[in-house]
Amino acid sequence: MVEGTAILADPARQNAMYPATHYLDLDKKCLRCGQRFIFFAREQKFWYEELGFPPRSEPNECADCRKVLRKLHGQRQRYEVLVNQSQLTPEETWEFADCVFSLCDEGIFGDGPLDHVRKFLKRIPLELRETPAHLRVVAKLAEKSHK
Repeated sequence: MVEGTAILADPARQNAMYPATHYLDLDKKCLRCGQRFIFFAREQKFWYEELGFPPRSEPNECADCRKVLRKLHGQRQRYEVLVNQSQLTPEETWEFADCVFSLCDEGIFGDGPLDHVRKFLKRIPLELRETPAHLRVVAKLAEKSHK
């Protein structure tokens, strides 16, 4: 807790059996990157009174890491949509590959999904295989395959 940072809470707006009466800035350490960050009293008020988070739920990651995690979550969702389609446009294929590469880089996936990328790349029309987007994906795939 950071002393001298208290702001009043509105107990009626909290989803809690024992609502808070005040919020204080909390000094925290990010579980992902190890950096210190402040979970500000005003953020807590927003979380608990506007968004309806349950009491005692607090971020375990700093704002930058939470942003990365939201992006990865979005990429995972997009991956799930694309991997289950029987046909992808070339643009969707390159987008799919970027999702796979990001998720592999973050350790969410192993190398298995790279086979899906190879499968979809084989379906790209010959006239599009020399485009910068295609060549970038092929180079990244080759790089990942040699690790």
